[in-house]
Amino acid sequence: MRYRARYVAPDGSERSKSFTDKQKRLAEAWLTQIAADMTRGQYIDPSAGKETFREFATRWLASQTTDPSTIVNMELRFRLHAFP
Repeated sequence: MRYRARYVAPDGSERSKSFTDKQKRLAEAWLTQIAADMTRGQYIDPSAGKETFREFATRWLASQTTDPSTIVNMELRFRLHAFP
């Protein structure tokens, strides 16, 4: 027997997580934690972490409206120190 804990995320989509045999208490504890996080406003969408730092930094750098030499300098520092 497997347990599937389901909840509705703040954006209206249904999320779920499966638990193996004899883990009903673990499934209930996980679901209780998710509900508490949503109530406190501390809920973090699990799919939010799928964007890499490189993608985020590239998009953020493109949105900057500072001096072009500053953008070039920041891009260089990202490339040398932050990106793998």
